[in-house]
Amino acid sequence: MQKFIMLVRGLPGSGKTSLAEMIGDPMPIPQCAADDYFLDEDGHYVFNPKLLPEAHKACQAKAAVAVNLGQSVVVHNTFTERWEMEPYLQMGY
Repeated sequence: MQKFIMLVRGLPGSGKTSLAEMIGDPMPIPQCAADDYFLDEDGHYVFNPKLLPEAHKACQAKAAVAVNLGQSVVVHNTFTERWEMEPYLQMGY
């Protein structure tokens, strides 16, 4: 099977996470989103806008690990600007 980096983009609440989960079912494909960074140990979402740069770096690092292991990965973020996608696009080359 060909490996891929799939970027799922859209406005908040548009179903990015649901789509990423459908893509990963039934095959276990690593997924990441900056929002994952804001989940506490109980799975509650606790957003802190000051931590957004760290959240995006963590998401990029998780995607890079998958790519370096030769795995496909689905990244689901808003990606409202092309520059936000650029680190992931570079991973695909």
